[in-house]
Amino acid sequence: SSGDTVWVNPGTSSSIKIAKSVTIKAGVTLMLPYGPEETDVNTSFTATSTSKTHGLTLKTKITVSSGVTITNYGTIQVSGVISGSGGNAKYAGHTRGNCAQIVLGKNAKIVSKSGSVIKCFGYITESAANNGSSVTIEDGAQLYQPFVFLF
Repeated sequence: SSGDTVWVNPGTSSSIKIAKSVTIKAGVTLMLPYGPEETDVNTSFTATSTSKTHGLTLKTKITVSSGVTITNYGTIQVSGVISGSGGNAKYAGHTRGNCAQIVLGKNAKIVSKSGSVIKCFGYITESAANNGSSVTIEDGAQLYQPFVFLF
């Protein structure tokens, strides 16, 4: 119901699968955290200096089966650690460190309707290149994602 948050537990990257079409209702958040330290739905990313040694580490993953549609009227939050400038960095703002991911199977879709939000600081990817999957942001919907700066 409105105001609810559905948390996907970090570390469950191999077992979460959406096998049939679903609707995220207005006021509901689907939360894919970047790790167990993320406990606040209002925080979708953490910035870190690129001078630190951080490998990309997938902590939370959902796979959307082929032909399945997620219709979003609420919020989908795919969290991640975002690089900051520092050290010998040539660019900043990319996902670096712990992250979450949604993997879209063949012809799978995410359709974000008016009033909905997608916050993606991790990854939304296809299971294979050019597999016909898509993410649609309709009029009145919002998409937040990193902007990479080159230095």
